[in-house]
Amino acid sequence: MSTAMNAYASAMTFSPMTKVAAPTGQFGATMTPAQARAALMTPDQRAAMKAKINATAKDFEAQFIASMMSQTYEHVDLGGGEGADAFKNVMMQAIGRKIAAGKGIGLAHQVQTEMLKLQGLS
Repeated sequence: MSTAMNAYASAMTFSPMTKVAAPTGQFGATMTPAQARAALMTPDQRAAMKAKINATAKDFEAQFIASMMSQTYEHVDLGGGEGADAFKNVMMQAIGRKIAAGKGIGLAHQVQTEMLKLQGLS
């Protein structure tokens, strides 16, 4: 049994490993690619990106509200046949945009916060 243990021990010897440091670039090891891009932006570029993200979040909230309202009013008959159904869809989108343009339902703020984090702008 002792020869088996010795054979096992000799099979388990490894050559010493050298420690390899984590790759650190110009921006350090913990910066994501999005954060690195954001760090290179000028203040005007950052402001433009934040404005674009804000608009995108508001548009998303408006579409979400319109979708919810369309489902809510799906079986409501406005009269007028086929044209009324097309008008109902346009009306729900307009109502969604109006709600989102005001205080909204809070979805745009959450979406904007997450998008800013993902782009390294928070």
